[in-house]
Amino acid sequence: MSIVVGGLIAGALYTLVALGLILIIRVTGAINFAQGDVGSAGTFVAISLVAKGSGWPVAWAVVAGLVCGALVNAVIYLLLIRRLERASADSLATMVVTIGCSLVIEAVLTLKYGFNPYGLQLFTNFGLLHIGGVRVPGSGVMIIASALVALLVFAIVLYRTKIGLILRMGSSNPQLAELRGVRVVLVRLVVWVVAGIMSTWGVLLYSSYQSISTNVMAGFLLTAAVAASWGAFRSLTLTLVGAVALGIVLNIVTRFVQTDISYVITLGMLVVVFLVYQFRRGSLESRIDSTPSSTARSRLAAKVRAAYRLRPSIAVIEVVVITVGLAIWTITADVYQSALVVEVAVAIAVIAGLTVILRYGRRLSLGAGGYLGVSAYVFGVLAPKIGGWEAALLAVVACYVLGCVIGAVTSGMQLMFYTTLTLVFTVAVPQLVDLLEPYTGGEQGFFLSDTGGLPTSAWFAVVVAVVVVAAVLLFGLSRLGSATLVASGDVRLAKSNGLAHLRYLVSAEGIGAACIGAGGVLYALGAGYLDPTTFNLTLSVGYVAALVVGGGWAAVGLLLGALFYVLVPAQLATLPNYPQIIYGCVLILAVLFVPVGLEGIASVTYLRRRPVTTGERKPPPVIGKLRDLSRQDTRQAAPTSGGPS
Repeated sequence: MSIVVGGLIAGALYTLVALGLILIIRVTGAINFAQGDVGSAGTFVAISLVAKGSGWPVAWAVVAGLVCGALVNAVIYLLLIRRLERASADSLATMVVTIGCSLVIEAVLTLKYGFNPYGLQLFTNFGLLHIGGVRVPGSGVMIIASALVALLVFAIVLYRTKIGLILRMGSSNPQLAELRGVRVVLVRLVVWVVAGIMSTWGVLLYSSYQSISTNVMAGFLLTAAVAASWGAFRSLTLTLVGAVALGIVLNIVTRFVQTDISYVITLGMLVVVFLVYQFRRGSLESRIDSTPSSTARSRLAAKVRAAYRLRPSIAVIEVVVITVGLAIWTITADVYQSALVVEVAVAIAVIAGLTVILRYGRRLSLGAGGYLGVSAYVFGVLAPKIGGWEAALLAVVACYVLGCVIGAVTSGMQLMFYTTLTLVFTVAVPQLVDLLEPYTGGEQGFFLSDTGGLPTSAWFAVVVAVVVVAAVLLFGLSRLGSATLVASGDVRLAKSNGLAHLRYLVSAEGIGAACIGAGGVLYALGAGYLDPTTFNLTLSVGYVAALVVGGGWAAVGLLLGALFYVLVPAQLATLPNYPQIIYGCVLILAVLFVPVGLEGIASVTYLRRRPVTTGERKPPPVIGKLRDLSRQDTRQAAPTSGGPS
């Protein structure tokens, strides 16, 4: 009985956080990855105010914490999300920005409070119940009651009141809502404020039920997002069912299984749910990017793509220059610099893989850490037994198969489903390593004593990185890359031209994962020791930040991103959590002001100085259609934007 009661309390907490996510998604179409950290910020403000010697009553401290959570969410919306809405940015940009906010908030809280557990005594003697001989504290009763009340109020307001009608109108058709006199910006601001209050209240109650640390809500947000996925981020009933089921199952696993496999179980349950949803694909197909966009951001990205498709010689020159530069660096490098060369080569391979997934497939993948871990451990375990070259090939193939599976499971679904699955996959890989301890070493780590004859020098890493870059550039110039761009950008256009858009997206995911797998082999060779805690979510977010900074369209962008990823932490190695703050700020600023990266700026400048003439060679059919579509969008948007046609 205690397992069921504990599962109900955990499920109620997941429901509170998930309702905040669903509220924002239903009204604004965005998913707020900072939702859990916003609640943590408000909770730690309340904990600070009731600390010894402050003199604040608990009730007033709770109110101050709720106000803080509301203000943080309001600031995120007004300063960041609202700017993206005015620029007509897609949901991918919003996800990246909120991930950056999450990194910054969590790092600042860690700098202030460390990793020590904190608690807040609320409702200690209130509502104490005994269910089947199980003592339920007042905080647990309040968590369950708050979730039920929030569900009831949410359902009544959203479906039975005029306010709910306004909320749904502002989500489905903002322009029509504005014409009807609805202040859409104010409505969305109120929604973000309410979501911040709900998240803070949930974390406050949990801090009374059990001590918390600054990073505890990252896991709760992940589980809450999985629960919301059960209800397709829309159904309140299925979200509640998913939250309670997750709470009970995870409570059982924690009680009877010695090894922590909670994320592995969560990943398995999520995959099963997504496979069930595949039979209802029509209701889950992406509506966000299903039509061509004529915004300034999309036209800018189209120009960047055109720079390398219409003039392939640029990419060839870049590869040659970067190869020579890396070779000179390797020749003049000492032992420490050689290690940096290997790290840069790993980063280039990973960012190249993310380029295929994010730039061409238009999907935000947080699975880089997971793919790296799978590849590194497959190579490390098999290299002494079957040889280095064979083990490296199997590691890359394993990542390719995993990528295709993830792409197939989420095919036809909205971006938030895919991102949630890759996020769970990344955090589940370290637990899988612990589960396979007889082969992987588990938490003790794995020493790569025998590479099976594969070279471990920086030269080999440079060669592999250059080969991966060349493969990605060839993918971009090929019909497959062009078709993937069309399929991910406009489903209708892809279908009208006979393109199997889902097959192209699955292929892009597999190719990107294979490139990351090559980086995992290099990582194992360079490190010589594998620690499962290394392949975490922060690693994945750092690579995404590097991609956003560099641009990721060709060799220069890949190198710039890799240098940013390697050199920034190296310079700030003595300052804990500062790289995480920098990654978060870079994600936010890059998406807001440099959406195509440093490389993209140079590409656009080049195209403006060297316009395409009619005397150039005729591009492939799919590329020609993409260019015509871009020109058509530019002409349609010219009267409003004031830019050249």
